[in-house]
Amino acid sequence: DTLYLGAAPKAATSQNRRKQPFSEESAKPRAFAFKTSYMTYVLNNYIVSGKRTYEPIVNNGTVDSFEDYVIDKINQYRGYAVEDLCAEFMVENRPKNLESILAFRILGIKGNHAEEFEKANIVVKTIRIGKNNKIKESMSFPTFRFKELVQENWDDSTFGNYLRETRFLFVIYKFDEKDILRLRGCQFWNMPYMDLENDVRTVWEKTKQVLQEGLKVTVVNGIRKNNFPKASENMVCHVRPHAQNGMDTYELPDGRLYPKQCFWLNNTYIYSQIDEKIKVDRTE
Repeated sequence: DTLYLGAAPKAATSQNRRKQPFSEESAKPRAFAFKTSYMTYVLNNYIVSGKRTYEPIVNNGTVDSFEDYVIDKINQYRGYAVEDLCAEFMVENRPKNLESILAFRILGIKGNHAEEFEKANIVVKTIRIGKNNKIKESMSFPTFRFKELVQENWDDSTFGNYLRETRFLFVIYKFDEKDILRLRGCQFWNMPYMDLENDVRTVWEKTKQVLQEGLKVTVVNGIRKNNFPKASENMVCHVRPHAQNGMDTYELPDGRLYPKQCFWLNNTYIYSQIDEKIKVDRTE
C-alpha cells in the first residue's frame, strides 16, 4: 500500500490468529516492516561494497506523490506512436521489450532499472490493446519448480507472496484504426485481495494437487496436453508453458522431466483491471 513500508505477517505459524476491532473474524498477526526489496537495496548499496546502484526517477528534492509524478510524466506522451517515441528518445534498436524501454526513457532512466522501483518492488508490465479492444496475450510470471511448489502452503507460497508484495506499473499501448501502436497511459496496480485469496488461490491449490497426484499428459493430434488449470476454468489466472523449447524442463515430483510452466493472468482479466480513462481515447 505504501512505497517502502508494509504490514508483514508476524506469527510462529500460519495458523496463529488474534482478535480485531469491528469484526468477529480473527486475523493473522501483523507488524509494520520495511519491504524485502527495500532492505535488499539497502544491503546492496550501503553494506555490500561494489554493488550496482540504479538511477533515480526523482533527481532533485521530493514530490508530493511519487505515483502521481510517474503517471504525469508518462501521460505527457499519451497518444504518441511507438515510432515517434523511438525518435524522441533516440532508441534505434527494436528489442522485444521495446515498449518497456520507452517507458523508462520517458521517466529519465537510461537502463531498465529505477532506484525507486527497486526499493519498492515495483515491476513494469507493458500491455498491448488491439483495435478490437481486446488484449491478445495473457501476462506471464516467473516459472515455478514443480518439486518446490508441492512442499509449500498457500500462505507462504512463492507465487502468493510475489503477488502480495509486488506493485505493478502497467504501461498501456493500443493499436489505432490504422494499426499504429500508440501510448495510452499507465496505472499502478496491486492484485485485489479477493481475487488473490479466491481465484488465484484456487488455481494454485489445484496445481499443487495435480502435481501431488501425478501430472497427466496426453498427446492429441501431435499436441501435448496436460491437466493443469486452464484459462477457461478460472476468470483470473491459469497455468501453461513458459519454456524456450521442449527440452527446457524441470523435474516433476515423480521424477519425470516436463517443460517449465508458470502462472499467467488471463488476458480478459487484465483488460478488466485497466482504468476506463486509459481505454477510452480522449478524442472519442
